[in-house]
Amino acid sequence: LYLSSTSLSVATGKNGKFTALLGTYTNGKQTGATEISSKCTWTSSDESIATVSNIGLVTGVKVGTVTITAQYEGETVTGTATITSSTTYELAISPASMTLNKGATGTFTALYKTYTDGVLKSSVDVTSSTTWSSADTKIAGVSQGHVSGVGAGSAIITAKYNGYTATASVTVRGPATM
Repeated sequence: LYLSSTSLSVATGKNGKFTALLGTYTNGKQTGATEISSKCTWTSSDESIATVSNIGLVTGVKVGTVTITAQYEGETVTGTATITSSTTYELAISPASMTLNKGATGTFTALYKTYTDGVLKSSVDVTSSTTWSSADTKIAGVSQGHVSGVGAGSAIITAKYNGYTATASVTVRGPATM
């Protein structure tokens, strides 16, 4: 019994896999191997750092190092899983929606957010360097986050920045009656 790799690096919130193999030997030489991960009993030395499924799938919970153990028919093998910090990014529009009267204007703000291990670390205003578009320019026009109500109805406003996309909605009401 052996693991295809004895070490694994996984970011928090992400997965990696250990594969358990049972070698086939002839005259003392390995002649083959059978993947038996699903037949093993898997354990993590510290489930607050990483968990392991019944097929060897390791999920990072928090930064640290754990020993992952696979047992099969009395044999035991171990591997080391190192859990690293996870950084993710998001583009968001604030507010998520707005209502304007025809002829009125409003402003959306594009925020580029950075999260580390699921915790917001920064939020940068990227409104002026974002590419903006309106799904229906007969209802609302948009330029650098500034929205103008053109005609009654609803439109989706799209912001694109650094490979990320976010959307917001704008509803334009017809002219007020007196």
